[in-house]
Amino acid sequence: MKMKKWLATVLALAMLTALSACSTADGGKNAAGSDDTATESGVWNPTVPQRAVLAEDGSPCGVVNLLYDGIYDAYNHDIVSERQYFTDIIAKSGYTEEFDFLASVPDEYWAGTAGGSDFYLIIPADENAKVEVNTLELSDDVESVSFNTVETIYSQDNGAPFLLKCNVGDIFPECRIVITDSKGDVFEWSPMISMRDGSVFTTGEDGRKAHDFTHYPDGIPEED
Repeated sequence: MKMKKWLATVLALAMLTALSACSTADGGKNAAGSDDTATESGVWNPTVPQRAVLAEDGSPCGVVNLLYDGIYDAYNHDIVSERQYFTDIIAKSGYTEEFDFLASVPDEYWAGTAGGSDFYLIIPADENAKVEVNTLELSDDVESVSFNTVETIYSQDNGAPFLLKCNVGDIFPECRIVITDSKGDVFEWSPMISMRDGSVFTTGEDGRKAHDFTHYPDGIPEED
């Protein structure tokens, strides 16, 4: 009888060990079934329903001007050391329900220049795209207005939405976004605010346009 009890105990312990092994082999998911390792490893790419709109109109990316109402002064606040100031902008922007990932963008997906008065949400259309943000300087070419790349201040290779603070003024852009999709197609674009009507200038260097998701009181203005 004692031998039977001993065998039963051994079998029970073996079953518990097997169950425990199965629970740790499910890809690192927690009890709720969500994968917590994504953000910790720097890889973050939330579900973005608005990508269907980008696919429909053939836009390489989407943009939201988070400072269109002009209430906040982004220029005098550093996006790194004063992050709370910018998270408050997001919370009060009115876009967190439409873009439900906006309130929880990880630190790895924030980018910005030292100055900068604009604050954008950028959404690459291809969730596997490679992204670079390069700072610009005006070239010495006296015959035409052109810009040279200074340095890369941000990059990622998983096409995730990201936040960008840039542009000291409204005359010239300060950054160029380079998006290379999974087919190798490259879209280069410098977001800035139009001095005509305050809308986002969306035309890229090849003539294609980013899709502007910004809410304007009178609808999205047409670019010249």
